[in-house]
Amino acid sequence: MDWLILILFFGFLLLMFFLIGMLLYSLAMQGDERKNFIKAKSYVLHIRSYSRSFTNRNW
Repeated sequence: MDWLILILFFGFLLLMFFLIGMLLYSLAMQGDERKNFIKAKSYVLHIRSYSRSFTNRNW
């Protein structure tokens, strides 16, 4: 009976370990996506400001 309790306890610990690891991994991936989104957004704004300055020139 004691070994059954031990197996259940360590199985639960292992499950918690995997769940916390998956949560941290997904949070890290979300941070990467946010960084890439900010990078892409600044790139788009840069292109937009360049095209605006190009079209607003007085010839």
